[in-house]
Amino acid sequence: MTIHLLLINITEDHCSQIIKSLEMEGVQVDYLMMKNPRDVTQKVIDNNYWDAVILCEDTSTSSVTILPKVVKRFPNSPIILFTTNLSDEIYKNAVNQGANDCISTLELYRLPTILQRELSVTKSKSQKEIITNSSALLSDILNLSTESVFVFDAHTLECQYINQTAIDNLGYRNINIEKVTPSDIYSEYNRTAFENLIQPLLTEQRKSISLCSNIVRGMGVVFPAEIHFNKITHDDKSFILAINKNISGSWYKVRKLRRQRKIAAKYLAKHKQKEELLVNAAHDMRTSLQSIILSNKLLFDKQSGDFQRGFGKFQQAINFSGKHLLNYINEFFDPSNDKATSKDILSDSLELDSFGEKLYLVFKPIAQRNEIDFHYETSSLQQSYISTNQTYVKRILKNLLSNAFKFTNDGSVTLDISSATDQELANIQIDSDNAVAFRVKDTGIGIPESQLNNIFGRYQRTKNSKEGTGLGLDICQKLTRKIGGVLQVESEVGKGSIFTLYLPAYKKLSDSIPKQKNTNTDEYRFNGTKQLKHRNKTILVIDDSEVHNLAVKEYLSYTFANCIAVNTIEKAHQILKENRIDCIVTDYIIRDTDCLNFLKQIESDEQFSAIPTIVYTGKKLSDEERDTLLSNANSIVKKNYGSYDILTNTIISFFSQKKFAETF
Repeated sequence: MTIHLLLINITEDHCSQIIKSLEMEGVQVDYLMMKNPRDVTQKVIDNNYWDAVILCEDTSTSSVTILPKVVKRFPNSPIILFTTNLSDEIYKNAVNQGANDCISTLELYRLPTILQRELSVTKSKSQKEIITNSSALLSDILNLSTESVFVFDAHTLECQYINQTAIDNLGYRNINIEKVTPSDIYSEYNRTAFENLIQPLLTEQRKSISLCSNIVRGMGVVFPAEIHFNKITHDDKSFILAINKNISGSWYKVRKLRRQRKIAAKYLAKHKQKEELLVNAAHDMRTSLQSIILSNKLLFDKQSGDFQRGFGKFQQAINFSGKHLLNYINEFFDPSNDKATSKDILSDSLELDSFGEKLYLVFKPIAQRNEIDFHYETSSLQQSYISTNQTYVKRILKNLLSNAFKFTNDGSVTLDISSATDQELANIQIDSDNAVAFRVKDTGIGIPESQLNNIFGRYQRTKNSKEGTGLGLDICQKLTRKIGGVLQVESEVGKGSIFTLYLPAYKKLSDSIPKQKNTNTDEYRFNGTKQLKHRNKTILVIDDSEVHNLAVKEYLSYTFANCIAVNTIEKAHQILKENRIDCIVTDYIIRDTDCLNFLKQIESDEQFSAIPTIVYTGKKLSDEERDTLLSNANSIVKKNYGSYDILTNTIISFFSQKKFAETF
């Protein structure tokens, strides 16, 4: 620490003692000695430079003559009187003349403490002056602000401050600040309403309140303003700071925004109607496709061996395409579930060879039409199944095969399914020790090397291709990532392309429907699968689709003695009165109404309450709808490909188990 001392009329001996006493306390001293006390009035001496002034004056007469001049000359520096003989009278007289303290030659040890005290007081005074000047500066800034500023007492609501801009905006010639209240300014709020408005600020429930309101000018003119309220505290008192911004110049924008909000609300309403339309359309399409698939299966099973041998491959192609389209509708129309886990996505067990053969059958007619050789190979395939999402894999490979045929004018297209080699596994990032490679090779136009890195981007297509939107490969890449795979491409212009889809070879998942133990002795095989024959059971099916009723009735009749299908609730009640029914299967939506009332009536009627009920629907159910249904029905089965087998097993479970699963 260094201090700057001005020593006036101090002898060299005393000067040495003063400097030594300070340096012993670790204080570095920068000093100037003035032997002629009259020199203190010279302007060459910078009065703001010195931290303290030490003055020696003859005090034998108990009076000081130079001290007042020094005090006047150095108003910002503490003045210390140095004397050889210090008495109470001299001390009192010196302090009255402006000295901050007095010290004798015998009390030099007190000098460091005195200087530390006085310098601290001087710094505090300086800070107060800065604060005072800052307050004045802040007041000037507020008066020059383009926004109106008010400060109200939080309890009395009396105005404590108003800046010049607010005075000008209000348009008062003469204004008494104390008489201004919030009600005089904000036309929409009386005193009670304003107290309610600021209550969250006073209780510290909110830090600020912002709103738009109308401001009243002195002449009664009203203009819109954006207002911000905050609570401030000073001297244990609470105040409300109000800042008003005149927005009359941009008020038309607010009106435009309101109009846009109304338009947006109408759009959302229309969007909701479209969404409901899509949901209903999806339900109808699911039902129709389900009927087509089931009818096709039943028709094929009833034909003779010659017919099966001749048209079996076409039946398989129809069945495969119908199932894929049904699954695609489920994905396209149903909202995505953000809570779906990777386990939910990879929920299918894919039989590789059968899957490849079905793809081959679908694209074989396209190859024949375009006179292109189409080959299917599985020579290096080491496993039979992988666990993945069948629909995603179908969409990816169908897209790749479609592109291959589209951009191949002559030559061949090959679909090859094989196990990935160790070298391939080392070059791809995949979450599995094993992988299956699906390769689509063609001898088409090929892709320039400069475009290979961007070929999977959205709206990207090769420069030598004028077909397509460029969306297909982008979708393939996204679906590949969802199922944990890798999609790669190799190509050469004029020679063709090879797209390879690598999928992790997870273990096959166990079947979701447990196998039922046989309780009846009457068994036979249907389509290669052992079925149970319940000759004494009658099933009631309720669905407003005649085609679906016909197909389901035919299929269930292979397992159960009798199946009655109706298309209205009224007919269902009539059948229940005239027949002994062992199980009821009903669609969720029947003739534009849900089945809940019907299920409640069945449950409340002692005659029918013991009959198990199943809701067989293609509608995407919310959690609330599912819970409501399960509180009135015994089970829910979703219409999907293969769901008729699940439906059959579910019905059988009612007859063979005391407890059964709620949903499948």
